[in-house]
Amino acid sequence: MSVSNFCKFVQFVLFFEAVGAAGQSETRRPSQARIEMFGATGSSILLPGFSKEHFQNVHFIRWTFLATQILDYYNTTQRPSFTNLYKNRCNFFPSNGSLVLRNVTMEDQGQYRVQINLNYSRSREIKLNVVEPLSQPLIMSDLTDVDTTVELICQVSVGKASSIQWRKDDEVITNGPQYQLVQNKLIISKAKKSDCGNYTCTVKNPVSEMNNLYFLSIHGLPPLHRYTVGLSIAALISAAATLFGIIILCLHENSQAIGLELHKKMLQFLQIATMLSLIILFAAFVCWVCGEGPSGIAVFMLVLLSVLLILTILAAYVMKASVSQWLSAILSIKHKKPKQQTTGTPPACQDEEDSSQPQCAEEVPLQATSEGNCSNSRSSANGQEPDQT
Repeated sequence: MSVSNFCKFVQFVLFFEAVGAAGQSETRRPSQARIEMFGATGSSILLPGFSKEHFQNVHFIRWTFLATQILDYYNTTQRPSFTNLYKNRCNFFPSNGSLVLRNVTMEDQGQYRVQINLNYSRSREIKLNVVEPLSQPLIMSDLTDVDTTVELICQVSVGKASSIQWRKDDEVITNGPQYQLVQNKLIISKAKKSDCGNYTCTVKNPVSEMNNLYFLSIHGLPPLHRYTVGLSIAALISAAATLFGIIILCLHENSQAIGLELHKKMLQFLQIATMLSLIILFAAFVCWVCGEGPSGIAVFMLVLLSVLLILTILAAYVMKASVSQWLSAILSIKHKKPKQQTTGTPPACQDEEDSSQPQCAEEVPLQATSEGNCSNSRSSANGQEPDQT
């Protein structure tokens, strides 16, 4: 008998001994619960054996994958016998019957069974799921304008994610009125400036976990903020017009080129421009509070503007009469011209108008008499006799 035939004969005898031992009654048997495991492609996976209390009276162990045999182990020889398909890919541990499968591929996915002494009641089934590890996710977005619906999409190029988690500034995002989670999308309804920040997408599957960071920037201004900017510009223009009017009055303070009426109109313009500037600025702050919510500074500015507006209106009514009288008096003093003297009128008539009128009336005949004398003298000089009438 050859050596090879003798070895086969010994294995055959040992096999029947194991079968006979399996038929004997045993006090302890392992649980028949199935185990589900996950392994990543290209990695090594440990298929568990038995616990110490269940790994007793072991004469023979067999591992199978579906209908394919992996190995047979005889306790008498202490050496596993692998099939050619698994000879260079597996490591067997006789201490508990576990098996290490190296370089796992998608073809290794399926049902594995380990059996002691060919006894079905002393077997364990393991379902192996081979999963491809995930790549780093890529985050994309479409529109990023204010008051639009912003969508953040988290995609992986390799593998399939079983769960996706979104975080904003290290806070987990859940479904709500502001955020909606739909598959691999994060939908932000009516985006606001407060939605700007760092968003993290974490993808997971049973064998891997990857994440990526994305900074979301919201562009543009909401309607209330646009109104605030527009009203602020209008208030600035009104204030600039007020300052321009004050400069004009200061430059022509001692000039005679501006009359009383123009001064009145300029003062009225300054009062109206000041009140208009305060009203517009008050409306701008109201729009800001409505858009951003009330705050201590905003409420203080609203109260301050209200007080200034009331004081400006009261000052306009109070100064309407007093300023006009004061300006009339100032201009009458500065621009008063002296009266010209009348020809032939004595200075005494100019100084005392009321008291000197009788004197001036008496001097008129004297002047006429002198004129008569002058005419008589001219007549005598010409050889004519004066008129006696």
